Amino acid sequence: LDTYQSKLRLIIGAMTMPSQNEIPTNTWVPVARPWAGTTARLYVDGVLVATSTAPTLPTNTLPLRIGADSNGMNRFMGAIDEVAIYGRALDAAELAAIVASGSTPRCR
Repeated sequence: LDTYQSKLRLIIGAMTMPSQNEIPTNTWVPVARPWAGTTARLYVDGVLVATSTAPTLPTNTLPLRIGADSNGMNRFMGAIDEVAIYGRALDAAELAAIVASGSTPRCR
């Protein structure tokens, strides 16, 4: 997950999935990227903004980066907080509940 041309962009293997709208500045924006089966989704502020199908979730030895691509380029210029990685894809209702919690911290 990185930013490119002021938009969020999800990169999974050879698949690139950009959001359609620029991300707002000077405000916190909840972002989620659930993957279930062969479908990847990108949510911004609790709203589905992009979806794509890929045959399988690829594996590689590249580092996981949040806010930059796998080469460390296209770095996000801002703050990132409350990153969470789950062992399953959250559904739309679970994502909506997280967005609705607002500034309530989830980190423990």
